[in-house]
Amino acid sequence: MIRGLICFGDSILAGTGASSREKACSKLLKSWLKVPVLLKGINRQTSEDGLVRLSQDVLEQKECSHVVILFGNNDCRLVSLDQSAVPQGRFMENLKNMALQIKGSGKVPLFCNLQPIDAVKLFRAVPDFRKFQVPGAPDPEKLQEIYSDLVETFSHDHGECLVDIRTSLKLKKNEILAEDGLHPNDSGHEMIARKILEELKKLDASL
Repeated sequence: MIRGLICFGDSILAGTGASSREKACSKLLKSWLKVPVLLKGINRQTSEDGLVRLSQDVLEQKECSHVVILFGNNDCRLVSLDQSAVPQGRFMENLKNMALQIKGSGKVPLFCNLQPIDAVKLFRAVPDFRKFQVPGAPDPEKLQEIYSDLVETFSHDHGECLVDIRTSLKLKKNEILAEDGLHPNDSGHEMIARKILEELKKLDASL
């Protein structure tokens, strides 16, 4: 039985890209569900940042039984031509650490993979990223997909619940992204919310 939900992650769960807070995926879930929904998404956060605030934002929230987790978009962000903000191995360890602590507190984690991105729009919208538009630099779309795949691999290998938001969003990539090429627009946020709700209903049909 789901007694309450925590939306814990980065700018996607914070609602960036939506035209208003009310159209953000987490806010939509809060309006649809009859149980408490806590909004704990913060812009530009990596899984490392998430671990720092895990106790306060998740473990100490006794009224909630389930946690939707979405990190990776900032972990994969390049800080140099050959280094991401959080290396892939450490990212996997961070997910494992989150899962262990969340389950240790009696809660159920649900891990989201990542929405698709559009590198052309991203480079146009974020000037700081243009320094990586050089020969031999990693393709940001492929790099971000690798981190999404890592979430899937982790969830499969450790028996964790995976919320696959990527597959359905990728089919409508040109329709669901905001102008920055990274965040979902209103349609994308609604699709994410509906996919999360679909997985929650598998765990508790009374929702």
